[in-house]
Amino acid sequence: MMTVLLMGGVSCKEKDTAFHIDLVKYIENSYTQSFEESLQEGLSAAGLVAGRDYRLKTRSAQGDMSTLSMLIDAAESSKTDLLITFQAPTLYTAIQRAPSVNKAFTLLQNPFILGAGQSDADHMARLTGMYLVPPFEELFGMMEECKPSIRTVGVIYDSGNDDSVYRKNELERFVNARGMQLATVPYTAQHEIATAAEALMASHPQAVMHLQDPAQDVTFPALFKNASRRKLPVFSVVFNMERIGAVIACSTDRKEIGDQFAQMVVRIVQGADPSLMPFENDRALRKRTGYNRTVAADIKLTLPDSLINPAR
Repeated sequence: MMTVLLMGGVSCKEKDTAFHIDLVKYIENSYTQSFEESLQEGLSAAGLVAGRDYRLKTRSAQGDMSTLSMLIDAAESSKTDLLITFQAPTLYTAIQRAPSVNKAFTLLQNPFILGAGQSDADHMARLTGMYLVPPFEELFGMMEECKPSIRTVGVIYDSGNDDSVYRKNELERFVNARGMQLATVPYTAQHEIATAAEALMASHPQAVMHLQDPAQDVTFPALFKNASRRKLPVFSVVFNMERIGAVIACSTDRKEIGDQFAQMVVRIVQGADPSLMPFENDRALRKRTGYNRTVAADIKLTLPDSLINPAR
């Protein structure tokens, strides 16, 4: 008779005490890349070491809602310590599908319409974050000084994204308050953006506004291409867009926003409870204005003297 002796092995592997972070993006763009860099820099500056103090897993849904749901479900089932959501569709999905996970959001304008809470201080449990407010006031002040004067503005927006719809509505409020008119064309998927930008021209706007949203790196080239053919100016609230054709771009410095959000994440990793952390925004951060004199000259738009010669 042969006797088989089963012995229980004792693992020598140390317990994983690192703080686990899942970062989920709806779609990648220049802002998500910059914010990821700021996040890693912020964690490092706080003395936190990757692999020892925290483990960061980054995923992108590439603009697909089914994939986004699966990524959020994976974070929920793994009981990650913190789920970072970039962009409105990601936050909305996380609120619906990952209620038991601590969450921090950014790269959206209005978390409240997504169900995040009533105010910065009165928000749902296990959630905090930082939202971005477009500097329409500053940009319109400069638009009104341009010559020839602009009375009709055109914009395209994602009608399937509540945050994008809200941003369009806010723009309309600013336009109407100045006695101007807003022409709008919706799109529901990235492959519709080029068609939407072309259709916008049928409304004969005198200028085009480029908004910040997940597809911003796709919407700008489409808008600029169609506007350029008709010698129309494109204005933007997205960082650095004057470098690729916007006559004026006014935004909060992208690095400053990313750094502030990174500090929120650092506090959570170090033990802060997201439930007790008020939402933050970029209103108080300095605004950066850039302009493109070459494009302005080509379309015969006179930029504000206060912008070109601020010292006068």
